[in-house]
Amino acid sequence: MIPSDRIGIRVAIGLLIGCLFFNLSAQQANYTLSPLPIPLTGLSGMVYPDDIYIFGGRDASGTFYSSTQHQLHCNACGWTPRSPMPTPRAFATAVKVTSGTLNGMTLVIGGKNGFGALNTVEAYNPANDTWITLPPMAFQRSNLKATSLNGNIHVFGGFNGLNVLNVHEIFNTSTLSWSIAPPMPSSLMDFGIATLTELGTDYAYIFGGRTHPTNVNSIVATNTRYDPVLQSYASRAPMPIARAAFGSTSDNYLFHRLYAYGGYTNPGGPMTDSIHKYEIGNNSWEAHGFVLAAPAAEFWGQGFWDARTTCAFNLITIGGRTSSGLLTGDGRSYYVQSGPWAIANDEFYGSSSVKAIDLTWS
Repeated sequence: MIPSDRIGIRVAIGLLIGCLFFNLSAQQANYTLSPLPIPLTGLSGMVYPDDIYIFGGRDASGTFYSSTQHQLHCNACGWTPRSPMPTPRAFATAVKVTSGTLNGMTLVIGGKNGFGALNTVEAYNPANDTWITLPPMAFQRSNLKATSLNGNIHVFGGFNGLNVLNVHEIFNTSTLSWSIAPPMPSSLMDFGIATLTELGTDYAYIFGGRTHPTNVNSIVATNTRYDPVLQSYASRAPMPIARAAFGSTSDNYLFHRLYAYGGYTNPGGPMTDSIHKYEIGNNSWEAHGFVLAAPAAEFWGQGFWDARTTCAFNLITIGGRTSSGLLTGDGRSYYVQSGPWAIANDEFYGSSSVKAIDLTWS
């Protein structure tokens, strides 16, 4: 019998060799996704093993808030309408439940419609294409973010139509009830969030965002780690540039990196096409080797492992606003990192995400 430690070494060597061969062509693995039926901003969404789901959004008129849901299974086939959300809205956050009676469902939380900010919580079950309504949050808010920490859903910050908030609420996935948690050190909206697991404990990283909806100096580069066990916050290295309404995610399996990409560098003004990654081991950020196809903000984004290979970690951008100020329905997938394939946590727009996806690309 081969000792278990030698088996582990052989598996690691095999994965490494596979990645070395894959790297010869991996840099070409950037794809244009099938465009949405109409241009939308303020989308939320989720990646599942074979599909991408997009929820809600707001159109170019600024008055139409969508309840539609679309599924992308075959890139060449385009988007398929699915059961609409009970509540039309935009600028909500979506997060996947990983435990309890709702395990495998996606919660769409908060957001806003033509009447103002919402505390609405609805859960989508992709297995039977149905929605259920859950207890609402205590606070109405849009432009918020959420992530899954040790099985429960933590919802941070947002905007209630008058003030930017530092509110932090926790949804218990076993009791289906809400509780109030220690507030964030500062009030934020349109920030990034992702989960990184360290020594078996999930931590939420909250980075960037803005402290005021329109103030020219309100966009920040701060990076804060939340410890759900100690219920405390600690500062980490700030991003190289301040940004808001950007894509944020983590490779929470192998490299334990955060990613920040795109976004505003000035409220309603200049956007960036830059991609920066945070290394947890040395608490530092660095620019990635390439940038987005064009500056963008207000898009939905998520990170995932590409199941067509063993080694490709990708970033998605769908919808949002271009540097000219126009809305878009376009989407792209960017290869950013090679590494052994695995399925890990998966959430996002306003949550962390790493998921293996076997979407049919052609």
